[in-house]
Amino acid sequence: MSYEPGVGLGQMYGRSQGLVGDSVDGITKITDPSTGQVTMFVSHNGEGPTRPGFSEVNPQTQSTQPGLGYSILDTTLIDVLPSNTVTALASDWWGVHIATDEGPMMHWNGSNSEMEQGAPSSAFADWPVRQMSSDGQTLLALSNFGVDRIDPSSSLHPSIRLVTYANLESTVITQSGAYVVGSDGLHIWSPAPAFVQKDRESILRAEPLMVNFGGDSFDVTDQARPGNSIVLVNGTNPVILPMFGTAGPGNIPMTQDMLTLSSPVAGAATWVASTHLNYTGTWDLAALD
Repeated sequence: MSYEPGVGLGQMYGRSQGLVGDSVDGITKITDPSTGQVTMFVSHNGEGPTRPGFSEVNPQTQSTQPGLGYSILDTTLIDVLPSNTVTALASDWWGVHIATDEGPMMHWNGSNSEMEQGAPSSAFADWPVRQMSSDGQTLLALSNFGVDRIDPSSSLHPSIRLVTYANLESTVITQSGAYVVGSDGLHIWSPAPAFVQKDRESILRAEPLMVNFGGDSFDVTDQARPGNSIVLVNGTNPVILPMFGTAGPGNIPMTQDMLTLSSPVAGAATWVASTHLNYTGTWDLAALD
């Protein structure tokens, strides 16, 4: 802040007003000889939850209140990242969000190619953050004792607790809601901005879960978890397809077969996607010509 004799103290300036931190370690100034414009460089030693750096400001006379006002031109961080040990990363349309083993969380602004400081480690359920996900509107940060949500595009990137809960493993956030997987199963919240947690009694698990393909049935209950690949058919466990089908390329018969999921638990949501399918066979190409 500044002091105007006979009038009083001016406005307090800190990180909320655009400076790199809330404490000042030193001030130096330069004056443009052609215009007389004064530019001040205000250094910050990293005291508190923010990192060391300096702010470039222009002092301005104010007619409506005591003291000087300051126009923040730019800020520069000395070390960019608090640590070289990165524990979690996430990216979205705004930029890249980086958590290390030391706070605060850092954010790379893609529009101006600059790093910005986020919430301090004390603002999270625990530190370090182990996993993050973002839909571009909300960033989820998972640690040992819970999940916090962050506005990725806000100026200070503050964190708000989503849930305090141990043994959580991964997060996903979409326009339909926030999803967190733990050792005890799935936790679901409604979409932003409400984020109302759904009753876990209504989140049903298909158990047992059977996959039917090519006339064979496979019990995949123990393998059905997010991100896990399930192998149904291989060289030692083949599925024999029928000898008839619809003519495909080169008149080779092609058989369409469906993969279906079934479970005695009604209303349990399931989702599956195929990654690849290998097959072998013998065709009489002369007979098909």
